[in-house]
Amino acid sequence: TIGWVAGVVFAYPLNRKWVFNSNNDKILKEFLGFASSRLSTWVLDILIMWFFVNIVPLNNLIIKVCSWVNINLVNADMDSINYWVVKICISAVLVTILNYVFSKLVIFKKK
Repeated sequence: TIGWVAGVVFAYPLNRKWVFNSNNDKILKEFLGFASSRLSTWVLDILIMWFFVNIVPLNNLIIKVCSWVNINLVNADMDSINYWVVKICISAVLVTILNYVFSKLVIFKKK
């Protein structure tokens, strides 16, 4: 939670100035929209991780893909591998795309 808050507080001015060149004078409203959109994608991240770690782990798929590319997973901690594959390949990609879309089309949209 502390990391998320720090990330949002740090990311807002960078996105406002350098990514979207916002000149909106309603900074508080813009920041609250930014934080709300980031909160929604944070919840999505938690749900994705819960689903693919606890309900439908991708262990068998990971093993098949690794065997296709000759990666030996003998004695591997499949739960940890599953966690990081889901975090990096699914959750981070979706959250990053949605954060950009929300920012571009909702938060920092040009009038």
